[in-house]
Amino acid sequence: MELYVILLSIFSELVAFTAVGLIAGWGEVAPRWIPWVGGRRLPALTVAIPAAVGATALTLISTLVGITASLGRDVFGRPLASEVPLHATDWHGVLTIAAYSPLLLWGPLLGSLTVAYWKRRRRTDTHRRPSSPFSSSAERLDESKPPTVTPSSTNARLDIRRPIAASCTRRSDVSVNAG
Repeated sequence: MELYVILLSIFSELVAFTAVGLIAGWGEVAPRWIPWVGGRRLPALTVAIPAAVGATALTLISTLVGITASLGRDVFGRPLASEVPLHATDWHGVLTIAAYSPLLLWGPLLGSLTVAYWKRRRRTDTHRRPSSPFSSSAERLDESKPPTVTPSSTNARLDIRRPIAASCTRRSDVSVNAG
């Protein structure tokens, strides 16, 4: 086997693993073992831009390959060779098509992960960004409004199963048995 195939496979697996950073904690704060940036908070654009470029490239490539293969052609428009198992005439072709079909979803799914990452980080970065006199008015937090408290922003656990009035008891309702 050629060395470039092995190296290309390792490289593609490493790049694919970085998609986990869009949902894992190390996509927001760099692991401590990474030189120069370890333990620091990663800017959202530093992660979102490469992920968006990768999602766009994967979507375009998989769409091109999917369309041309379904037409019996390669990406250059030439007819597929007879030894290429992308014909659904036998079980080899059906198995090959079934194995490679999920790759068509990789680009769009990575795109949706990137959008979710960007929305999550934009929301948290807005609340954490300190206001400075040098930041633009769009970057400053609106200090005229009090901050809203949501269940996800507090450590308290809310119990919505019972009404507040039912959980409050008056001292006269409680009988104490002194015996």
